[in-house]
Amino acid sequence: RELWNSPETEMDADGYAMALSNECDALIVLKQLEAALTTCTEATGLEAANANSYYNLAAVHALMNRPDAVFEALEKNIELGDRDHQYLASDEWFRGLRDDPRFTALLERMRAE
Repeated sequence: RELWNSPETEMDADGYAMALSNECDALIVLKQLEAALTTCTEATGLEAANANSYYNLAAVHALMNRPDAVFEALEKNIELGDRDHQYLASDEWFRGLRDDPRFTALLERMRAE
């Protein structure tokens, strides 16, 4: 983040968005969910936000037991092109949602698109 704000840095918006997405992923792994939520939200708010940013945001919400927010973020993730239903289905971050009919429907939609 400091590099991004530095006048010597020539990082483009896509690079910054990817860096935030990676930071969010790391914070999730470290179980620093409040910090991850802040970083993921920032990443999705960028013009250069990508599908992975929304996937990570959905993961944070899943781990914080916020299912409605999970599906909102996953919808945007799919809208931005993510079709990896096998990864999502097996991702432990989403284990608590596997019995939710919305999760099953979302996976089916990803398979079909």
